[in-house]
Amino acid sequence: MRDNFDVHEWNIRNIREAKNISGDEAVTKTIEFLRKSIYPKLTDDEMDKFVVGICEFMDCTPPSYRLNEDKSITEGWNDKIEKIGISYVSNGKLYSISVNGEKQRGEDFDNIKKLIQDATQIDISNDRHIDKVVDFMKGLGIEVTVFEMDVS
Repeated sequence: MRDNFDVHEWNIRNIREAKNISGDEAVTKTIEFLRKSIYPKLTDDEMDKFVVGICEFMDCTPPSYRLNEDKSITEGWNDKIEKIGISYVSNGKLYSISVNGEKQRGEDFDNIKKLIQDATQIDISNDRHIDKVVDFMKGLGIEVTVFEMDVS
């Protein structure tokens, strides 16, 4: 029996069995490796580039806070904007936005709405996720008040 034992075949079988891991195990091992070996060597900016690069490779959308353009969107907001008022009608549809007490109209309304949505990655056309927007703006040092208007 001992003469029929093939060490090479045994090693190949063990390697193949070791390579058969689940997707969850592969993710866990990869993340453990990254956290231990790669992450500590990266600055914040390099980490942003790394995450964006991984997302591009995996064909997925990177988190908005990792994108450089989002940093420029909110840069200096708290220098210019102290208060934002957002009004919704009773059915939850966006009615108006005011900045520092001044109601925004026309193009200014469109611009501030787009700016808020681009920065938060949240559609503010309805009040469904307004709490997340308020929390985000508070993080920038901007006071946000949300009003519901009864138009019935």
